[in-house]
Amino acid sequence: TPTGRKVTGSRIVECIAHDNSTAPTGHQPGFQMLGQVDNCIVEYCISYRNGSGIELRERDAVNVFRDYSIIEWREPWPDAARDCIVRNCIAYDNRKSDENSDGIGGRYITNCLYENNASYGNVDDNFDSIASVACNWIGNIAFDSNPEGTVDGDGNGIKTSTREGGGNLI
Repeated sequence: TPTGRKVTGSRIVECIAHDNSTAPTGHQPGFQMLGQVDNCIVEYCISYRNGSGIELRERDAVNVFRDYSIIEWREPWPDAARDCIVRNCIAYDNRKSDENSDGIGGRYITNCLYENNASYGNVDDNFDSIASVACNWIGNIAFDSNPEGTVDGDGNGIKTSTREGGGNLI
């Protein structure tokens, strides 16, 4: 999303992203919804051999360092995704860097739905949702995370509610 603008109602449907991320950090995703996006949908997409697969995330990384109580964290982040859906997608073999090469995930997101996705063979976590609040994970499949056993890859199948997030349904 352009700086300072809100995106609402975008759809990414039946797309494939692969072999992206030639950046030295190696963390460029196949699909990314960055910043204040609401009511967006990603469905029937495939992401492989990218820095990460499909990602919803905040624009301003300073959110990571905000010192709020758990109750205040329940309010939506002003610059992160809300009410978005990732459905019927596949993310695999995303492994350009040991850390953060997740299959499907979100950061500081609120009220998002991940439904009927498959994520496997990603070097970090297959599903990763840092500080997510009131999100639903329904009918997803995760296996073979961090297949090479890298030191920095966490290797979780589904990881959510870290950094004081909560109220999620798996």
